[in-house]
Amino acid sequence: MKADVNKLSFKLAILSISLFCASGFSISAAIPNIKTGLGNVSLTNIEVLVSIPTFGLIFGLLLSWLLIKRYGYKNTVITGLIIMTIFGTFPLINSNYVLILISRFCLGIGIGVFNSLCFSLISEYYTDQLRAKMIGLQSATQALGSTILTLLVGILIPCGWHYVFLIYLLNIFPLILFAKYVPDDRVTNRSQRYFSSLKNAKIFIIAVFACIYFITELTITYKCSSFIVSRGIGSSSQAAIILALNTMIGFVSGILFSRAFKWLGNYIVSISLLSLGILFCLVNIVNSLYLVGLIVLLCGFFASWVSSYLYNSIAGIGDYQTQPLINTVLIIGVNIGCFMNPYLNDLIGNLLGTNNAGTLICFSGIILLICSVMATVFMLIKKVNR
Repeated sequence: MKADVNKLSFKLAILSISLFCASGFSISAAIPNIKTGLGNVSLTNIEVLVSIPTFGLIFGLLLSWLLIKRYGYKNTVITGLIIMTIFGTFPLINSNYVLILISRFCLGIGIGVFNSLCFSLISEYYTDQLRAKMIGLQSATQALGSTILTLLVGILIPCGWHYVFLIYLLNIFPLILFAKYVPDDRVTNRSQRYFSSLKNAKIFIIAVFACIYFITELTITYKCSSFIVSRGIGSSSQAAIILALNTMIGFVSGILFSRAFKWLGNYIVSISLLSLGILFCLVNIVNSLYLVGLIVLLCGFFASWVSSYLYNSIAGIGDYQTQPLINTVLIIGVNIGCFMNPYLNDLIGNLLGTNNAGTLICFSGIILLICSVMATVFMLIKKVNR
């Protein structure tokens, strides 16, 4: 059956799988509650439950290419969605940390199996302006999904930490949509040029930068709820609302990115990193839920610009056929950074002799300020050499 790419049902099915791309972080607001529920497990190990899906996602990305070659796009996506639903909801019925950790890793594998296909399917079925429009809608759908899931976590927290994992049952809806409206098309064979695109060193430089950036930037996501609760200025449910709004403001920021980039050029990343560094440092000196909420919202705004800049930087390296593989390299760099964040915070905490959330957020802010200076120097050197 050939796909009718202009049908609304087909477009919704393609976009719906983006709703859960960032769902591994959606339970961040429940970290203090999970810590209490699991007793003697350290805070760092609890935070790993949030980050480990990003590590599993890397394996899922690699697995997806094997599945696509053998079973095609549709069956690969459905496989990933099923894996995600099963292992995402597993903590509902289990309180063993090791088993929950394994289930969260497998959740990441499921996400990874279809993650890069969110973009690849659009490139496969659409061209020119319609493709650009669908890519924009894909980003918006991902932000919308993260916002809804985080808000739901905030609603479910008072019911008990087990129940926050109910959010993964919503994955049934994109599963039904995709299975019903997307035909079983087989992917065409890729040429040798497809893999030769990886010879461009710029791809790996950007991926390494993305890794360093996300190792530090995600501290505000992991530590927001712990900071608010430990300061006694709010609850985990209120932190969930703040984090949900953080994601939504990122959606607004993404819409404004093209205009800002046209005005600021490559310096947009330096300005965004500088702003994030200052905001991170300010968190530790405020003692008001509203001020913390405002800072986290502004962080979401500038963080979205950095992310958009990273993907925009690699957009011109390949064509629409090679771009999915290039994106996969960047996604791997991003997710290594996401996975390593709790371990970096634990290391910094041991070096500083404190696990205070505010101190760790502030230290990450200093690293972001250093990155801003380095990015500015790099661009100035590049400008002089032209």
